[in-house]
Amino acid sequence: MKCSSIIYIENKERKSWIYTTNGIYKTNKLISELIKKLDEKIFVRVYKSFIINLKYVHIIGDNELSLYNSDEKIPISRTYKKELIDKYINLKEGEIV
Repeated sequence: MKCSSIIYIENKERKSWIYTTNGIYKTNKLISELIKKLDEKIFVRVYKSFIINLKYVHIIGDNELSLYNSDEKIPISRTYKKELIDKYINLKEGEIV
């Protein structure tokens, strides 16, 4: 599975569910383990149980966001919001150059 196909990762029921453009995969790895293996420029933790791919961000709201290719509304924790905004801006600025 290519990292670019990952839309988001959700931790639930003591498993990590990886939502991709090709389907959904389940792993026993902790979300804290997975975030260390992903490209920190495009993946960001936005809530205790969610990692998102910044390239799929559609709308960032006050306390949730929506992603392209997903109907899920992802919550945003105040703990992670500044990092989300900073990384999103850096990614978009890099695409412009």
